[in-house]
Amino acid sequence: MVQGNKSPKTIRSYMDDAREFFKRVRKGPTKVKREDLDRYVLELGQRPGRRSPLMTPASVIKKFNGVSAFLRFLVYTKVLAANPADGVLLPKKPHREVTPLTRDEIEKMRQVPANTFREKMDQLVLELFYASGCRLGDLATVKLKDYNPTTRSFVVVAKGDKQLTKRLTVGAQAMLTEYLATVPAADDCQLLRYEDGSAYPRGQIYLSIKRLGRKALPDKRVWVHLLRHTCLSHRNEAGEDLRSLQEFAGHSSPNTTARYVHISDEQASKKVDEFDPDKPKQEPIP
Repeated sequence: MVQGNKSPKTIRSYMDDAREFFKRVRKGPTKVKREDLDRYVLELGQRPGRRSPLMTPASVIKKFNGVSAFLRFLVYTKVLAANPADGVLLPKKPHREVTPLTRDEIEKMRQVPANTFREKMDQLVLELFYASGCRLGDLATVKLKDYNPTTRSFVVVAKGDKQLTKRLTVGAQAMLTEYLATVPAADDCQLLRYEDGSAYPRGQIYLSIKRLGRKALPDKRVWVHLLRHTCLSHRNEAGEDLRSLQEFAGHSSPNTTARYVHISDEQASKKVDEFDPDKPKQEPIP
């Protein structure tokens, strides 16, 4: 398959979905028709989901995208003249409102005691995510050579092969400096590593946030991407405009950034008060 901007993990997932489809329809790629794909989409919608009675529209679309990507590859290599998946009607994905963590909730996570190496790693991962607004895949691939302690920043390669410079907070850099002094380094090693110098894998980075969330906010679901929403929202509350946030996040469209930015009730009330032409004027202090 033509990889484009897709990660190797995404390519593998697409291939798995394509294999499953062809096994179901019992046809070769050149024999597949539009009606085969229509039936497959209906069948997917009737399957049980992981956390719901039926597979969600998002899961159906994800599986179909793998099949469609493989068929596009066959068009690209001239095995097929046209992609039979073009125009297939897919279920609509409902918009899910994500409410970011409050500053108090972030502080509760930061205050979780950290004594062991793993606990300190959990805290470091939290600080890096909250300071940078990275995606999970971005942070997992940062190498030690991408970090510049002088500028207090590291470079990530985000979606679309965009190179983004992420500047750390003072606290995040202090924690990172202390951590780097305790782990061995090697040529081309990852930024995040175990005590023996081996890479701290993507799955463990994900679990670091889950562990902190369970300890600090047991009644709330906390996941990595929620920290991206939280970072962007808090930066907006601090006065950063949407255009700057778009560049910071690496989004192609400001509309995408706008979906990440959540204005708190307190901030919304403050903005209304600032706009209100009839609000009582404060008397100058004599």
